[in-house]
Amino acid sequence: MAEEHTVAQDECFSSIAKEYGFLEKTLWNHPANAPLKEKRKIPNVLLLGDVVVIPDRASGEENASTEQKHIFKARGEKTELRLQLLNEDEPLANVKYCLTIGSQIIESETSGDGWVRALFPDQHFFAPPAS
Repeated sequence: MAEEHTVAQDECFSSIAKEYGFLEKTLWNHPANAPLKEKRKIPNVLLLGDVVVIPDRASGEENASTEQKHIFKARGEKTELRLQLLNEDEPLANVKYCLTIGSQIIESETSGDGWVRALFPDQHFFAPPAS
């Protein structure tokens, strides 16, 4: 039976999915979460008290011959950080930047229209609580 998860501080679809053993897109695209998806538009922008429906887990099987080598790869997700740097509404184009999240450091420069895009495996971004 599906359960409901009430969003707490520092949580997003990515962190909630990981906690329950799902891919983010599985929870985000689940029909029971359609009202929340419509309300929030972006999976990593949830507010305290939002409710995410956690569906029942489906079991899976893979047939494999014995006495042979098989490789099974677990699917994982990456979180994408996207932000545009502006100075008085003008994009900061081709500006060098350094991002540090946990132990990962990314050095690059903004795009021609001021965008920063970075992929982080297994990271969680969250919106601050509404004031």
